[in-house]
Amino acid sequence: MKNISIPKKLAVAFLIIATVVCSVAGFSAIQIGNMNTAIGYVSNDLMPKTVAAQQIDTATSDFRIAEVQHILATQPADMTAAEQKITAARSVVEKNYAVLDRTIVRAEARQLLMAFYQKWNAYLQQHQTIIALSRLNHNEEATAIMRGRSELLFDELSDRVSALVSFEMKLATQQRQEASDLHSHVVTLLALVVVLACAALVGILLLLVRQIARPVDQVTSGLTALASGDMSITSVDHDRRDEVGRLAGALNNLRGQAALAGYYAPLLGAVHLPRILPMMTTAVGSLRAARVLVMGLGVAGLQALATAHRLGAVTSGYDVRPETAEQARSLGAKFVETGVDARGEGGYARPLTEEEQATVRDVLTRHIAEADLIVTTASIPGRKAPRLIDRSQVMGMKPGSVIVDLAGDGGGNVEGTLPGETVIVGPAMILAPSNVPSRLAEHASELYARNLLAMLGVLIDQGAIRMDPADEIVAAMRVATEGVNNHAPASPLIAFKGGKA
Repeated sequence: MKNISIPKKLAVAFLIIATVVCSVAGFSAIQIGNMNTAIGYVSNDLMPKTVAAQQIDTATSDFRIAEVQHILATQPADMTAAEQKITAARSVVEKNYAVLDRTIVRAEARQLLMAFYQKWNAYLQQHQTIIALSRLNHNEEATAIMRGRSELLFDELSDRVSALVSFEMKLATQQRQEASDLHSHVVTLLALVVVLACAALVGILLLLVRQIARPVDQVTSGLTALASGDMSITSVDHDRRDEVGRLAGALNNLRGQAALAGYYAPLLGAVHLPRILPMMTTAVGSLRAARVLVMGLGVAGLQALATAHRLGAVTSGYDVRPETAEQARSLGAKFVETGVDARGEGGYARPLTEEEQATVRDVLTRHIAEADLIVTTASIPGRKAPRLIDRSQVMGMKPGSVIVDLAGDGGGNVEGTLPGETVIVGPAMILAPSNVPSRLAEHASELYARNLLAMLGVLIDQGAIRMDPADEIVAAMRVATEGVNNHAPASPLIAFKGGKA
């Protein structure tokens, strides 16, 4: 080593480091490929089969309901309508059965599928007899068959479908767990590789230090100067730039509280609805899922969509900012397209023109009339909450509908909202709860405490308060310095107090 020049030693060191990095990258790529394979299997194989089995379950219930409607029908037109429903439901069953028959390979799942199909064919034979008697108006005989052998067959095939759905969901859960375990394994191995690579790097550097003492001393002197506050030595800290965004998010207390409010709003609305949110299939028929419309897709709105979707509702979202469409769809909701782009500064919506308001109103009126539960969250800091729903639109809603207006403290998004009150306007109930996060006090306090802890982490360094004017986050929080206002949003208040900060 002594006879090798410093440039060659550096070249050898960088070659070793490059080899280690490439090895880690290759290993990571292989393991990530394995994880992607597991995740792809769940997304592209197991989930479609689960959805197909659930659609069969729903279609068989619709088929049964249509049979009852056919027997009860007294007019030829009603019988024809019932037969059309029967045909549509049967088509859904056959279509999804074909999908499952092509894709299911596990013996247990195929056994459940075959058992279902046998019961389904036997049930169809009974169905033909029932329909034939119903067409002849022999309703008592048709009803007797339906309540006898036909009902037993229907219960058996429903049990097979439910078992198949449970089996596929169990497989999906197992695959997710395997992917999670693989991820943990990869992280552990990568940590070990990184530690070994760092140890090798330290060893190489120690060998080089003896012969490159002067350059190292120069670097050390420069770093010492920077640490002591000598800004004459310039440096671009890319990590710090990335950290600014993360710290800003940790310091933003509105996000955490808004997320809690968004979670709570659908729950509050569901309590006051005269119906359930999810679809439910019972022995006497199916109950359709409620329709939930969320207006204003900020943090609170997106959380409200997620909560309503988890509760089984059919969800839709609206926001004047078109970039929120993809976020709504990622949560399983439909996005209400109006053709109006109202993006403003700071990520908030700008006020709409009268023409834009009319366009948006025409589109939204239909969706408002179809909704069972509406959650509104649109607010602009320092301004009155925008009006999203007027009284005529409220009057056009279905009886028993519920609106939860989270912007009540800012004047409300709904005409007729009273902050902190529950009012009845025509067929709808309007709820405008105040200080919603306080209703989830434990987690609201926990999130706010984290905000404060993050702020202290920025302001305190090694036990001492640090107010670095060059720090972007500190500069954004500081209102005044030695009597001089540094904070534009505070200017109107300072002027009102006589110009003194």
